[in-house]
Amino acid sequence: PQVKIRESISHAIELYKRVIRIVLFLSLVLIVLLILFNKVFNSYIFNELYDNTFYYMFLIVLIFKSILLINTQTVRAFSLIKYFAVLQASPQLIFLILLVILGFYFEDKVIPIYSYYLGVIFSLIISFALINKFLNCNISRTIDEYHEKNSVSYKYIIKYSWPMFVSVLMTYILGEAGILIIGMFLTNTEVAFYSVAVKFSTITSFALFSIYTIIAPKFSELYEIGDIDKLFTLAKQSARLIFYVSIPILGILLLFGNYILVILYGSEFSASYAPLIILLIGQFITVISGANSIFMNMSNNHVIFKNIMILSAFINIIMNFSLIPVFGIIGSAIASTISIITWNIITIIYIKKHYGNSTSYIPFITKL
Repeated sequence: PQVKIRESISHAIELYKRVIRIVLFLSLVLIVLLILFNKVFNSYIFNELYDNTFYYMFLIVLIFKSILLINTQTVRAFSLIKYFAVLQASPQLIFLILLVILGFYFEDKVIPIYSYYLGVIFSLIISFALINKFLNCNISRTIDEYHEKNSVSYKYIIKYSWPMFVSVLMTYILGEAGILIIGMFLTNTEVAFYSVAVKFSTITSFALFSIYTIIAPKFSELYEIGDIDKLFTLAKQSARLIFYVSIPILGILLLFGNYILVILYGSEFSASYAPLIILLIGQFITVISGANSIFMNMSNNHVIFKNIMILSAFINIIMNFSLIPVFGIIGSAIASTISIITWNIITIIYIKKHYGNSTSYIPFITKL
């Protein structure tokens, strides 16, 4: 969105094409590495659990999946929300349709694999069709020499995107480190208990992501044109919406989570309820903090946000190793919640200090 406003749609499209080339190159590098280390993965990690035929098919689909993700986020960046919704839903929808049809006619355990692969391929075709339709409606297919010379360089793209990559990686660590470290100290049963607690605690993420989908490009556009007041107004409005959508979900999980766990998984999964309550505290802090992560990434503060996330991931790992041997899965929940609270509070303080405003929303306190 920033390139579209600062320069033109032509430049934004050229940026998209360069991102595609970068992703293709990185995918091919990754595929080569996965081929070279295939024997190591299959023999020592997966204990010969997978068929090499499907493994190599997966490597091909990996390229398709990568490009599909880029196309999906591209239509989002151009605020084509209907297209974005179609591309978000199509892989799963096509997968389910093919699974039912093929499963009806063929009794083969590999049908789900074929269905998933075909779902990705068909969705990729749909994504290119939608992007091509947008191009034909808005811009000539030819980028002239002037645009080529003034387009965002490959070096700039990589330099700009690297901190965001690290931030996403740290977010993944925050979500998965506890499960992995529990596996080092405790039993597989306790891993299962904690995994269920994590999945239930992040149900509110669906509300967050759906709202973030709409506001992220708008944040970028408002920041680029310098309308900071309107940006914070939008941030607080979205935070208010996130709050009132998420709080009922958190309340239900807090009050009836134990009953839901027992009904869905069995009485032994009552052990997931205590860590669930602790994890919900972290989710509540995320909810009232608003779209602070989106604000940081869309306002050229992505390097600062990367450092905040690295610090939080480090705290998470250290606390997991310290608390799990003593408190079990409760300790991992405490570590996760403290690290989530840490990055949210630091981000809020940073935004308040540098912009004199906040993205958070607390009823009866925050003024829109």
